[in-house]
Amino acid sequence: MAAKRLITQFYATPAGAEPVREFLRALPKEARVKCGEYMQEVEWKGLSLPAQYLKKLSGDIWEVRPEYGGNEYRLYFGTIDGEAIYVHAVNKKRQKATDITLAQRRFNEWKVK
Repeated sequence: MAAKRLITQFYATPAGAEPVREFLRALPKEARVKCGEYMQEVEWKGLSLPAQYLKKLSGDIWEVRPEYGGNEYRLYFGTIDGEAIYVHAVNKKRQKATDITLAQRRFNEWKVK
């Protein structure tokens, strides 16, 4: 049985900023392409990717785990109604528990829209 396809969406703040999209735009082109490839894998294969690509965190939050040029990135998302909502992104060298808390808060905001 094929995994259910997830549609990619980006969280937007009340002011209209899209933090994950802005994070991705600030990356070097090659790193941005690698992150996009991982996001596309999630879109097409859902949550059935191996742990080297995808990890379940606390609450509703998952992380996509791309790496490029010795840099590890974490793209946090939750799923609802067939959509993967990307809510936060970091360079792993600075990942903290507060990143996961922020991701969960943003996803909770999305759910009540």
